[in-house]
Amino acid sequence: VGKDSGRTLAELMAIAQNKQQVREQKERQAAEKANRRRLEAIAPKTETLWQEVSRLIDLKQASPYAQAVAHLKDLRDVAALQGTSDAFRDRLLDLRKQFSNRPGFITRLQKAGLLRLIQE
Repeated sequence: VGKDSGRTLAELMAIAQNKQQVREQKERQAAEKANRRRLEAIAPKTETLWQEVSRLIDLKQASPYAQAVAHLKDLRDVAALQGTSDAFRDRLLDLRKQFSNRPGFITRLQKAGLLRLIQE
């Protein structure tokens, strides 16, 4: 009989749950660290990324709109990391005004939660 022979089922389940929580916490921390590294790699390229967003929107197609919104989410996260969220909001507002005649793009901004940032 193993070392756990004196433990109740409830104790064993609590141990298993604790181990799972620890594992999940480590996975979350690793994912956050990887995301931060990714954002730090993007940071020097923000101006290029803004230009790419405009280029993608100009294509007037669904797939490029989705890609533009993905870039904007990255730019939002970089801005939060750098403490430049106000500047991001200003540029996003300009984009929304510039491309207000693109309902597909505006809808994607809304679904991504990005328009909430400029309505606050």
